[in-house]
Amino acid sequence: MSKTRRFIFSAITFLFSLAVIYALLESLALFQLVDYRIVFGTASREQRANPLNRLDKELIYVHRPYLHLKGVMPAGDIGTMFEIGEVEPHAYDLRTDRDGFRNPTDLEQADIVVIGDSYIEGLIVPQENLVSSDLSRLLGRTVLNLGQAGYGPQQEFNAFKRFGIPRKPRLCIWFFFEENDLSDATQYVDLINRWDYWTGIHHSFAERSFAQNLRYFFWPRIEPKARLDGNYGILPNGRKTYFFPQSDVLMARDRMGLQILENELTQFGQILDEHDISLLMVYIPTKSRVYRDVCTYPALLCNKWFVDLLPRRLEQMLAKTVPTATFLDLTEPMHQAALKGTRVYFEDDSHWTVEGHLIAAEEIARVIREKNLLGDLPPKLAPQAPEGSSVP
Repeated sequence: MSKTRRFIFSAITFLFSLAVIYALLESLALFQLVDYRIVFGTASREQRANPLNRLDKELIYVHRPYLHLKGVMPAGDIGTMFEIGEVEPHAYDLRTDRDGFRNPTDLEQADIVVIGDSYIEGLIVPQENLVSSDLSRLLGRTVLNLGQAGYGPQQEFNAFKRFGIPRKPRLCIWFFFEENDLSDATQYVDLINRWDYWTGIHHSFAERSFAQNLRYFFWPRIEPKARLDGNYGILPNGRKTYFFPQSDVLMARDRMGLQILENELTQFGQILDEHDISLLMVYIPTKSRVYRDVCTYPALLCNKWFVDLLPRRLEQMLAKTVPTATFLDLTEPMHQAALKGTRVYFEDDSHWTVEGHLIAAEEIARVIREKNLLGDLPPKLAPQAPEGSSVP
């Protein structure tokens, strides 16, 4: 055989071998044995499209059992989505329990169950400094954390019904975040109605495939950042703190969310009554509402913020739908702490710091004792302030 023929034969053999290997690699994705988004670390930041989460027709998604995620985020959520001048890295170490929620152990029973979104899951806050952990120390009671990033009211209520009620709690603490929980309520209805459509897009063979994720590994999906001109304030210590853009009025989608929420809350209240479980609704204010007069605003774009009456509207809704429930607005305690110099929120992120979690827990513990929501409580435990905290 001539050298030319041997070269051609070797080349064909080599290419055929590559094709077989490629076919085998892709077959693993085709039959859902391997998801190359996990292998290459190219998963979407969107929770319902992330293969580290399990799809669920009631919860939309939930983290996988005993998941462990550890690393460093180069910036907070505001710094990740927008072009801002100052960002800081945030370390995270998230471990989930058997149900996919951030609890250090699998609890068979819990006196209190907390439900909410990313504020309660607290990705960039250590496990021992979450509001649920602080509450457990302050009250001397077991607390189950069912917070999950990206959840809205229906997912939170469904999580409580499935995972909370079997733990036989005496109190459910529902954290409502004003920034997006109303739009999340509306989006939930859309996602349920179009389940097959969006799951087919986000979890298709193409999304799982070897070739596509290899390409994203070397050439990541670049999501252009918008500028946040003017959406910042200057703290008394001279540092800038950034805010997500917001409107001073409720959008049409949010008004629809209010109607959905009222119906869902009525049904949820009935379920709680059937199981003799008390409800404490905790209103989580946006960073801009808390920092309204703490900062100076050079760009003067924040003058119309913080004026809506959403807390009052929700308090009235709660009184109508669940008359026995208690309402707590965290705005003023957070605001007073910020005025005293406490770092309640991260500068490049919209979430609470370790100090912010402790402030929330102390205020909630106070209300639980005043309203006797758990019955007889042990003597008040002294709060263990985190290292570097300015909270007394």
